[in-house]
Amino acid sequence: MTQHIHSIQNPRIKKAAQLRKRRGREKQQRILIDGQRPVEQAATSQLKIREVFGLADELIRYESIVKSLESAGAEILSLSPAAWSRVSYGDQSAGLIAVADAPDFPLEQLTLTPDGLLIVLEQIEKPGNIGAILRTASAAGAAAVIITDPATDLCNPNTIRSSIGSLFTTPVAVTTGTKARDWLNQHPFRSLTARVDGDATYTKTDLTGRVAMVLGSEASGLSADWEGPDTLPVVIPKLGTNDSLNVSVAAALMLYESRRQRDTQPSMNQG
Repeated sequence: MTQHIHSIQNPRIKKAAQLRKRRGREKQQRILIDGQRPVEQAATSQLKIREVFGLADELIRYESIVKSLESAGAEILSLSPAAWSRVSYGDQSAGLIAVADAPDFPLEQLTLTPDGLLIVLEQIEKPGNIGAILRTASAAGAAAVIITDPATDLCNPNTIRSSIGSLFTTPVAVTTGTKARDWLNQHPFRSLTARVDGDATYTKTDLTGRVAMVLGSEASGLSADWEGPDTLPVVIPKLGTNDSLNVSVAAALMLYESRRQRDTQPSMNQG
């Protein structure tokens, strides 16, 4: 049964609004999923959705997904415009918002495939960049994304929103750089590190087979954790005066070059 909330002082509205801050998410062990498409993506995952908020017209508009979530145990709450503005992002005037249990991202639960393509992100600061990379990784068919030593909360609403919900449908793990590198060597993966002074051009490097592409922050690049004989530094050529690309752009170029190679040739490392 749909409940109706009119006041911004309602305890549920206050608790949901607190989830926009990391402190609130950590305290409640819940997250806020902002937008119709991210909510739909979350509904197809194993995530436990507890509440769904929407304006009355929007709940009718998305009746199918709302009924599905209600059948799965979510409470449906119809909000007044004032209450909606308290929990929604910016000046958003439509869509759905969900509250869900905070997910775990254990490295050990990643499923391995013989030719798995991974993206490893070290200390990426901006939630929007992480979200964009998750979205591209999903589109390019990456097996997983590993976040090492994160500099931001992976369940930041901006990450979820910019990923269009790919955070919930793409396998993701969070760990330290040391554990990630050990895990990659054990399975084993070839680790290709994106560096401005890389030895090989990415388009001339074999990106097929079991490969991990490792990218660092735009401010400081990759740490010394990703140096050594078991890594291959690669470079994306730049013709202008800037010496680096936005990390989400660099990830997209490398992912789709790998996709192109996989679609047109067998791995030089297979057999």
